Amino acid sequence: MKRLLIYIMLILTAGLLSADSVAVLEEIMKPDRVFSDKDNLYITEGVNVFIYSLKDYTLKKQFGKKGEGPQEFATGRMGLQGVTIDAQTDKLVISSMGKVSLFDKNGSFIIETKLVGGFRGGSDFQPLGEHFAHIGFASEDKSFFQVINLTDAKYNKVKELLRVKSPFQRGRSMEAMSRPLTLRTDLTCNQLVADPADGTIVIFDSTGNKLKTITLAIEKTKFTDDHKEKLINYYKNESRFKQFWEFLKDRLEYPAYLPISMGMEASNGKIYILSFIRTEKDSQFLVYDKTGKLLKTKSYPFLYKNFSEPYPYAITNDTLYQLIENEDEEWELHITKI
Repeated sequence: MKRLLIYIMLILTAGLLSADSVAVLEEIMKPDRVFSDKDNLYITEGVNVFIYSLKDYTLKKQFGKKGEGPQEFATGRMGLQGVTIDAQTDKLVISSMGKVSLFDKNGSFIIETKLVGGFRGGSDFQPLGEHFAHIGFASEDKSFFQVINLTDAKYNKVKELLRVKSPFQRGRSMEAMSRPLTLRTDLTCNQLVADPADGTIVIFDSTGNKLKTITLAIEKTKFTDDHKEKLINYYKNESRFKQFWEFLKDRLEYPAYLPISMGMEASNGKIYILSFIRTEKDSQFLVYDKTGKLLKTKSYPFLYKNFSEPYPYAITNDTLYQLIENEDEEWELHITKI
């Protein structure tokens, strides 16, 4: 029986959380993303998918391998177009390069659909009413764009909801602190929340009609020489980029300000914004309700693996799950109530 460490740390400091649970997940070596529902934690590591029970943190199922057949997945270079999971319904919707696969909550394969256009068919498919929303790609006047599309049940495009210019443009400089367009659907209120990484959040209903645009209540922070040094160190040492450093170093374009938000999650009628405001041990989150009303701004235990990237995390039902590598190179699951 594999060793499993589970312990509870009570935090008595006023204003902080009442408890922080930690479990060591020994099967995990290099996680990419974390997803969750009320029963399970779903972790992707390359083309591998792990399902852990949130009751006792034991591994329930591991599946996935590289390829194009059933239960096989493909990913893009430099971590782009990675495997993503939506677990809001009674099925797992798993997006990988060129296809969408359905599994049950125990990890048993059901069916897969190859996407028209392969890579450009889209990524990160999430159910929304009778439709799916996903991140797509478009080009116009020699420029590339990231878009959010609404599709039918067979993943055929119904309409485009939002378009932003991609930070990756052929033959041009690359924005050094760019964040991709992200989306989250929330089936508890049948809404889609989009983060175009420009300091706003856009809310749509289940048919793709725009309901509201929120301007995030976060002040801009100037990008300093110290930030630049840390960012260069990130690109020179991060495994996805260091082999391309000689190509990138003269093409990186540094911003005047730090990103306003570093991530967004939506669950159970709430929107959670991770701001760039942080210390060595915690980070600031803004919590909005489904109408865009700011509910609270508060810092919670939260760690970054480098200057630019937080450790993998997910938020479901006011619970923050984050995987953090400890000094023994083990991956700990930290659970924090928000």
